[in-house]
Amino acid sequence: MKTCTQCKKEFEVFDADREFYQKINVPEPTLCHDCRQQRRLAWRNERSLYSRKCAHTGVDMISIYSPDAPWPVFSPDAWYGDTWDQLAVGRDFDFSRPFFEQFKELQIIAPHLGLMSVNNENSPYINMGWYSKNCYMCFDIGYAENCYYCTATYNTRDSADNAFIFESELSYECIGCTKCFRSIFLEDCLGCNDAAFSYDCRNCPDIIFCSNLRNKQYCIFNRQYTKEEYEEEKKKYDFHSFSSFEEMKKKFSEVKKKAIHRFSHNQKCEECSGDYLSNSRDMAYCFDCEKSEHCTYVTRVEGNVKDAMDVDHAAEGELMYEGVAMAGFNIKFGFVVARCHDVTYSDVMINCNNCFGCVHLHNQEFCILNKKYLKEEYIITRDKIIEHMKKTGEWGGYFPPSLAPYGYNETIANEVHPTTRDEALARGFRWRDKIAFVTGKETVKSDSLPDKLNDVDIECISKNVLVCVECARNYKCIKQELELYQKIGVPIPRRCFECRHNRRFRSRNPRKLWHRQCMCEKTEHDHSEGVSAEGGSACQRKFETTYAPPVAGQAPERPELIYCEQCYQKEVI
Repeated sequence: MKTCTQCKKEFEVFDADREFYQKINVPEPTLCHDCRQQRRLAWRNERSLYSRKCAHTGVDMISIYSPDAPWPVFSPDAWYGDTWDQLAVGRDFDFSRPFFEQFKELQIIAPHLGLMSVNNENSPYINMGWYSKNCYMCFDIGYAENCYYCTATYNTRDSADNAFIFESELSYECIGCTKCFRSIFLEDCLGCNDAAFSYDCRNCPDIIFCSNLRNKQYCIFNRQYTKEEYEEEKKKYDFHSFSSFEEMKKKFSEVKKKAIHRFSHNQKCEECSGDYLSNSRDMAYCFDCEKSEHCTYVTRVEGNVKDAMDVDHAAEGELMYEGVAMAGFNIKFGFVVARCHDVTYSDVMINCNNCFGCVHLHNQEFCILNKKYLKEEYIITRDKIIEHMKKTGEWGGYFPPSLAPYGYNETIANEVHPTTRDEALARGFRWRDKIAFVTGKETVKSDSLPDKLNDVDIECISKNVLVCVECARNYKCIKQELELYQKIGVPIPRRCFECRHNRRFRSRNPRKLWHRQCMCEKTEHDHSEGVSAEGGSACQRKFETTYAPPVAGQAPERPELIYCEQCYQKEVI
């Protein structure tokens, strides 16, 4: 066991981990997994957007960097263009000084890509987005069209307020769903159309308040109806009414509590630990990954990643270590290193090869501190710098917190590892005291909004400033968004987009594992692995799960019924 140099908790380095460290020639970590991830995610600002001018063209732009950021910020069109010299700020490495000190100096003068956006159309207010059209305030989104306030959403159109949904259409407030159409408030559902307020259902059209159903239709609270009976019963629920909608959300909360919860959300996996994994094998402590293998401590993988460790947000890569937003081969210690190979200790590198210690470059190779070298000279200098970093104690870990380009509270680190301002500053992170939002400017009070969207002039509402009933933040509903709500048949939201996002984030299980035992006590199940100590028939199977266990003497932290695979399969209908 080792002791984390930051949080002082003990953590274990396994033999398989050591083999990987030796393979990529890095030392064992001195921080535990959580502290390593916290340090990395403090580099990923997904949701904090600012208005500023492009430092190259002077045009107004939306950026992930605040106007007071010390470095020049270019719009995507300018940054990817050929009207400026990327290598003009390059410099020689000074072997009498630490590496990170020189990297910071380069970081301050190198032109930065103002928005992580690739081939989008009419979508200036999205970040970490690609090949999307007519989208607004969406983050980590790809191949989407006409979507609003969505996160981790792909191949989806005409949808709003979703997270982790795929190949869906006309979806509203859905989480972890795939191939769902015209659906409202679904969680962990697949192939459900015209469905609402349901959990863990598969291929079930026309359902309301259901859970654990398979291949059913015309069900309410898991009760089977004929088509005619269903349509008549459905009239009791007014989806257009805000007051009725709030009551239905409370009923849905009870539905989820009473549902059977499978201990993990993994699908078609072999030798995997973690959650929300699919079509993968040999994954240890990984979350939200698909089509990957031989990975440890990896999250948010879109597919085809192999031999990676301590990576968050990745796709199509191999031999990757300690990074965020990676795609390529043999990448270590980087942020947004895409379509690259052999890149180390670099920040935003697009289609680059054989680079070390570089800042915001594209289509370059054999560069160190943004200076170009001949191949042989590059290899010699790079190896010499690595030896220098070993002597200064800088080699082998991610960038220090002081180099992160954002305040901790601007990044997703504060979602995954929430902390206070004082705690963040004590750990060396920056903190932004003035997050850009407005209060007290509302032109319409929440209780003055119409109960039903059909009772209001959309054009009029879109011009008004609303106020969040939860945090008092001002927000607006754009016309296209309201038209979509009307099309889906839902009321105007009374909470701002950040509070709605936070609710969805909290609805998903955390990226932590606990040891638990199956909670099934049904006598009709075959609990062949043993009986309880009291002589009953409770299932004795144990597993790792993202559902936190109850604490002795307190109310259960997670009140759901958690079943092992065998007992769960007997219960889904």
